[in-house]
Amino acid sequence: MSQRLCFVIFNYVPYGELQTHFLETISLCQQAGHQVDVYTLEWRGEKPPGISIHICRKSGLPCFRQQAHLAISVHEARLREKYDQIIGFDQIPGLDIYYAHEPCVVELIEGVRRYLPRYRQLLHFEEGVFGTQSHCQIVTSSVVLLRAMQKHYHTPSQRLHCLLVQEKAKETLTLLPPEIKTYPNRLSRTVLTILETHKTLQTPLGLHPGMAYYGCAAPHFKEIMCLTGQVVRHKEGRKTLRFEYAGQGFYAKLHSGIGVREWFKNWASLKPPIVSARTEWKAIARLKELKVPTLKGVAFSERGRIAFRRQSFLVTEELKDIESLETYCKNWKDHPPIAGEKIKMIEQLAEYVKTIHNANLYHRDLYLCHFLKDLKKDNEYYLIDLHRMQRKIFLSRRWQIKDLSALYFSAIDYGLTPRDQLHFIHYYHDGQSYHSHKKLWSKVGRKALALYAKENRVAV
Repeated sequence: MSQRLCFVIFNYVPYGELQTHFLETISLCQQAGHQVDVYTLEWRGEKPPGISIHICRKSGLPCFRQQAHLAISVHEARLREKYDQIIGFDQIPGLDIYYAHEPCVVELIEGVRRYLPRYRQLLHFEEGVFGTQSHCQIVTSSVVLLRAMQKHYHTPSQRLHCLLVQEKAKETLTLLPPEIKTYPNRLSRTVLTILETHKTLQTPLGLHPGMAYYGCAAPHFKEIMCLTGQVVRHKEGRKTLRFEYAGQGFYAKLHSGIGVREWFKNWASLKPPIVSARTEWKAIARLKELKVPTLKGVAFSERGRIAFRRQSFLVTEELKDIESLETYCKNWKDHPPIAGEKIKMIEQLAEYVKTIHNANLYHRDLYLCHFLKDLKKDNEYYLIDLHRMQRKIFLSRRWQIKDLSALYFSAIDYGLTPRDQLHFIHYYHDGQSYHSHKKLWSKVGRKALALYAKENRVAV
């Protein structure tokens, strides 16, 4: 089936090795009947017949900003020209296929250099291609590069395609799928195989996970912020609504700015205010790395430098066949579940909470209503409402107690017994007993009961 393809390369200079692979891949795609366009900053030499070349250089910008401008131009062209796939020979976010031929930037940049604009952009672009929120298929001939991707970005092995694997490396290459494509020096054939086997990413309103790393707002930012649909929540400058696109349900969280009064109020209480959907976007990516089931992020973007006026949005796919644990367990006190179901649930929840706490992540709203049970998969629960989740290193015990007490408080009215509590503690601490962590759980119990008394207007 013929596709419209967009190829991206920063600079084309004749006779280079990368440029040779580039032309070979374009030629093979044209022979397969695909229509090809090329976006670049500079093109030297003869132009191949049958392709349209777009020069996206903008005068007055430094080199790294030129690359950001190219990325924006490619994304806007994707919406305008409706390209089926974007294939990159240089790294920009939003690619469908990328030929990885350079070392990981995250391993080359150390110390304070990471905070310079140039290197921050490089790291953002790299995360937009290799990160767990991306769908990009990555082709490379470097085993070292493959290991670096999975070490720093936890790139799923299903997205990795190795061109050449040495015999000595096969035994130790456990991170790659067993059916490795072995096309020595045949990059173009591998790209064509991926085009035939991987579907085009379909997203609503032209949204794309890569836009979070472009360093600019989405092209249709204003239209997205004015989306209409079924409003689920509207509070503190944040509105959550449901809408449909092509028969698929999506949720949009629109942050319109918390205002200067709320911003000062939070800082006066020594609580950093949540001013953007970026917090939840990053939390979703981190939970995917930790293999904790959660929402699937579709796109994120923000604009505005002033914190209390910053606007942003986050779009996630709707989860199907799910039910909140608050609803699922509401009758357990009078009608206990079948034997073993409660224990399995407690074990799984304890595993999820232990995993995020061991990574120094704290939900800060960890109630049963924020766990959704998958009604089709046995013993799988999605953790949602991550807009307050933060990574805490200092005073982490305080946030650990806050999470555990909130979960305990929300489960008191659902038939929770002392034996269930001991089971949770056993799994949370990898088999250690309550007495080994008595001080922690005493504080958790007191805080949970205080919350319960306050909720029911009973004196402690």
